[in-house]
Amino acid sequence: MNDQFFSAQVVVLRKSKVLLVRHGKNAAHLTGVLGLPGGRTKNNESEKKGAIREVFEETGLALKENDLHEFPNNTYSAYIKRKKGPSGVFTMKVFMSAKFLGVLKKSDETEPVWIKLSDLDDYNLLPNVEKAINSANNYYKGIQKELKVKPDLA
Repeated sequence: MNDQFFSAQVVVLRKSKVLLVRHGKNAAHLTGVLGLPGGRTKNNESEKKGAIREVFEETGLALKENDLHEFPNNTYSAYIKRKKGPSGVFTMKVFMSAKFLGVLKKSDETEPVWIKLSDLDDYNLLPNVEKAINSANNYYKGIQKELKVKPDLA
């Protein structure tokens, strides 16, 4: 029987790019695979607070809770094989943000990288990452005026 894991991730958008994290040798995920910044929530931690904490730990960027947006069909599940810890079915709830503060920094496990949306097919991504990015970006295009963000950010 497969283990089940729940996590909260964020699609962080800037211009025509998305922020991903490349998993390194100390990460539980396979080395070199890219995923969305995020991870499992801690006891009594909301999904949004967990996502904010994980994004900061993995990238150095600070997000605010009111800048995280849910979008339609933002929950994804897939079996993921890992090199450390148990493999199993990971269900991720994904939020979207185009507002952040800070400077990118590596962690012991991940390296944050900005990837052009048009180049996603060229990378080894965790399951459902590209699908989540496309859904979040489509949602973002529809709410840019409401957020008072310049159109060139999508």
